[in-house]
Amino acid sequence: MRNLVNTKPHAFVPRTLTPEHKTFDSDDEEQEDQESYCKDGYHPVQIGEIFNQKYLIIRKLGWGGFSNRLALLGPLRPLKIVKSAECDTRAALNEINLLKRTRELDTLGQSKGKIVELLDNFTISGINGTHICMVLKSGSIGFPITKVKNIIRQVLEGLDYLHTTCKIIHTDIKPENICLNQNGVCKLSFSQWEKLRSKLPAHLLTRLTEELKIDQREVDHVCEMPVKIVDLGNACWVNNHFSDTIQSRSYRSPEVILRWGYGSSADIWSTACMAFELATQQNLFPVREDTAGKFYTKDEIHLGSIVGLLGDVPEWLAFSSRHARK
Repeated sequence: MRNLVNTKPHAFVPRTLTPEHKTFDSDDEEQEDQESYCKDGYHPVQIGEIFNQKYLIIRKLGWGGFSNRLALLGPLRPLKIVKSAECDTRAALNEINLLKRTRELDTLGQSKGKIVELLDNFTISGINGTHICMVLKSGSIGFPITKVKNIIRQVLEGLDYLHTTCKIIHTDIKPENICLNQNGVCKLSFSQWEKLRSKLPAHLLTRLTEELKIDQREVDHVCEMPVKIVDLGNACWVNNHFSDTIQSRSYRSPEVILRWGYGSSADIWSTACMAFELATQQNLFPVREDTAGKFYTKDEIHLGSIVGLLGDVPEWLAFSSRHARK
């Protein structure tokens, strides 16, 4: 990993991952008990903090019974920070030994891509004690770029028909609303399919209640299947909008956030965000619906992420929106 000591966090982003901003940037539906940020408990972490002089914290991924999980930049890697309690430290040392053993015995590469890899481990000292840290290589990747292009091309063709011929704006393009048509059983959705622990790429889920037994060779050709846009329950006409607020938060376009008004281009923004997610299994602009800090609103956090990645919002858009006076 490259040295990122001089890298700065994006504007508007609350930097603490302690009780004050306990829900910031996490993909988990529930959050850790904030009383666990104590002696023998979790280590409080800040977005933008540098660990071991080379690892930059960029977001929170989640938490477990004895550790927190955070994302590192350069390249993206999960970092596990273990509670400082003696029993948790022993468990972490045991896990490190086991992971090292799996690597030592893998002389033929048979575990490659099947078992998480330990890239580095070190200890840190904080206000709650000494914590073991593990840098991992999860092997969690999205679709190959060629397949992402195939999926997105078909989505754009469908949107062109909706926008140009039907004069309809979908308003809620996201992986959950894109169907891979294989007898109607597969639908793109990272979070839901991950919970089913399928062998398929993580953005696929099944509508069936029982576990599907699918040949991995079929997965390799998944993008040869027709792609369908589904769920027009929130759609509207190009010239007749039913709501000022559209799109799921992570896929919401700047003009909608700023209440400037929107058109069919809002669907294109969502599609671009979805393309990034399919390729990386990361949200391009990750903002939870229930995220709100003491000093910033959800919209400000979201806009801060957009500005940090893409640059300033064009003046004509910023100053003509309903929020211009703010």
